[in-house]
Amino acid sequence: MKAFFKTVLVLACAVAGMIPTRLSAAKTENYAVVITGQTRALDDWAAVAKTLCRKHDATLVVAAGKLEACEADLKRLQPRYVSFVARPEEITTDTVREIHQLSRRMDDDPFADFMWGIVTGWDAADALRIAKTSKPLVVHTALTTTGMNFDLLDAGLTISDGRRGEWTLKEKGHTTIGTVTNLPASSSDGLFREFWETHDVDLLLTSGHATQVNLEMSWSLGAIVCANGLLYPLDRVDFRQWVRRVSRGTASGGYWFASTNCVTLRQEWAANTKIQPLKASTHPKVFFGVGNCLIGDTLGIRDSMVTAWLGRAGVDQFVAYTIPTWYGKGGWGALDLWQGAAGNLSLAEALFLNNQRILWRLQKENPRLLEVSCPNEDLNSPDDHAAIAEIERAPKDQQRDQLGMVYDRDALVLYGDPLRDVRLDAARQQDKVNWSWEKLSGGGLELKLASRDGFSSDAFPVLLPQRMRGMQVVAGGEFNPVLNDEFILFPDLKLAKGGGLVVRIAPAVPVSK
Repeated sequence: MKAFFKTVLVLACAVAGMIPTRLSAAKTENYAVVITGQTRALDDWAAVAKTLCRKHDATLVVAAGKLEACEADLKRLQPRYVSFVARPEEITTDTVREIHQLSRRMDDDPFADFMWGIVTGWDAADALRIAKTSKPLVVHTALTTTGMNFDLLDAGLTISDGRRGEWTLKEKGHTTIGTVTNLPASSSDGLFREFWETHDVDLLLTSGHATQVNLEMSWSLGAIVCANGLLYPLDRVDFRQWVRRVSRGTASGGYWFASTNCVTLRQEWAANTKIQPLKASTHPKVFFGVGNCLIGDTLGIRDSMVTAWLGRAGVDQFVAYTIPTWYGKGGWGALDLWQGAAGNLSLAEALFLNNQRILWRLQKENPRLLEVSCPNEDLNSPDDHAAIAEIERAPKDQQRDQLGMVYDRDALVLYGDPLRDVRLDAARQQDKVNWSWEKLSGGGLELKLASRDGFSSDAFPVLLPQRMRGMQVVAGGEFNPVLNDEFILFPDLKLAKGGGLVVRIAPAVPVSK
């Protein structure tokens, strides 16, 4: 089994209506800001934490040593949102994994108890810009290297990952499909640069080959590489030359892009190249690396794709994998919720709820899977061995999915403020399913789901409008909802055309008057 999944990993990295009501809750119970003592001692980084605290009326937590050394304080505060303010040098794949696990230790259930993000940047000025950003973003324009629903956009360019060289452009109500061979640009990098420099891009949605220091265009028809906080679009020939130039020497594990020498070589290349970097942008935007390997990992250094996009490129929320991806439920599942909900979920909410779906499935199929992890893509650590031994208890037709869910569960990271409201356009909603909340007397809530055209899902989660502890389902139990402090989930949901459902929840112990 281990040999089989190692092969899967290698191959995966080598190929490529009603609007939900937001009920108010006290800010002070909602938000915490975590910063290490070393970073707080730096005035410019301390200002980032102070800005977030002021914006959200949040409580500051100073962690000793590492970001994740804040468990006792967070258990006492029980925040619903947490921002971890950190210099890039403090962030590793282990940091991301441990924060995921920390978020599930706030109480006794197996689900995450807070939404979180890491606020960082090329420098403290970038992190401060991200911390100050508060205006909601509705996505109207997207630049993608994988397909998305263009009906939700005013304008967009997709460089196809399904057909080599194909691109789709939507502008001014018209959609055009072509290939790179019938454009002046010699490869996809030219398409990418032109759209970037002629549009205010709200969303970058990417898939395909990537590392911590480069993003390949679909079918390797060019790439975006980083050095010194800048992003350079390269055609196929220049990209191959770049790889040869900066890959002299390898790091442990054989990854040339993780080598300290690679940083120096990339910076030397940038100092001598005649290729112009992407134009700087101040337009607020988000980056969702829905299917890229490694691009969400900072390598614990300042000069990476993460910091380049969060810097001069103007990205203020960045979601991506920190490890190689092959199963993809974490990224593609979150996109499915975000795009399928068509404006009803923020990107951060979709990421959070999809992760809870993964946890729910693991709990349903084997609760012991919640206690194991796969921290290494080579599946060769003691933790990996424990996970595989547990997965091998399942029927063979379930083992791949179980390993994939354990592997993806702690692999994605959100950089930026988790309360940053980034949505697709609700006015263009496809009406798959809509939901709304209503307050009831006695401290309860009523949830209504409705679908004009019919809807089905094997696990459909809805975020509670505020944290609701000690609640129980008092109406609608026939739909078998799974109720948690943070969300309600409907297994095997089926709504007929024009159908819907109503569920009411109330305190298990009546609220005294």
